[in-house]
Amino acid sequence: MKLSIEETTKIKDRVIEDSKKGFPYFLKNILLVLLLFFGAYIFTNPTIIMNPTEYVANFDRSSIFSLVVLFCMVAGTYQLARSILKENRELVNEEHIIKEKEAKREHNEEAINRMKKNPEISMVLKDLLINLNGSRATVCEIHNGTNTLAGIPFIHLTMTFEEISSEDEYSRDDYNELNMSRIPFISKHFDDGIWVGSTEAIAKEDKFLAAKLTANNDNYMGFLLIHGKEYPLGILTIAFADKDEHPDKATIIKELTKASQKISILLDK
Repeated sequence: MKLSIEETTKIKDRVIEDSKKGFPYFLKNILLVLLLFFGAYIFTNPTIIMNPTEYVANFDRSSIFSLVVLFCMVAGTYQLARSILKENRELVNEEHIIKEKEAKREHNEEAINRMKKNPEISMVLKDLLINLNGSRATVCEIHNGTNTLAGIPFIHLTMTFEEISSEDEYSRDDYNELNMSRIPFISKHFDDGIWVGSTEAIAKEDKFLAAKLTANNDNYMGFLLIHGKEYPLGILTIAFADKDEHPDKATIIKELTKASQKISILLDK
């Protein structure tokens, strides 16, 4: 059987590649083949162990031929096993690379899709401000942070969208990566899904959150949990600078509900 130029080149490259690994690598493989060979030979010829004198006395040309055949079989089996293991490693690496590329592609598609939806979410918040004559409308999204040693994830809130009236200033920097364990007010009313009232009332349950709201001139608030198809997505808020001048609770809840339904569709996958 003749080897093609391409096959000869592959063999040459493989020999060069293995030679670069040094003499210990070469010696290790030779010793391994010899050990496999002698192990197999002893297994098929127990006389070597049981009665070595008789074995030596009966050693002839046929024994030499048997040794050569057995050596070739062991060496071939060893090389085949190495080839199979190498192909399996290459296959696993290739599958891993494909999965990484697919995950990256999906992530990029989701990021692009999200950017396209951002203006729509901002428009919903602007409409909410106008309909309720509020001073600030926001969306704080819920996300995981690092885990505890027990593997339990920390839940965080981050303000990702904010629209304000002309008299107010942006507050999004004050609501970045907030650990929900530090905001007992949100945790307490999370199951209710909605809350409307003054910042003074919030202070009775959560001075930390109340201080943040007061510092941004948010004196009357409405909170509504944004539900996704499978899990909560975030919290929609409406704030009023004047704690006495604002629509009634029923109107606030109605407008928050309408806005959250629109935002839920845009935020969910």
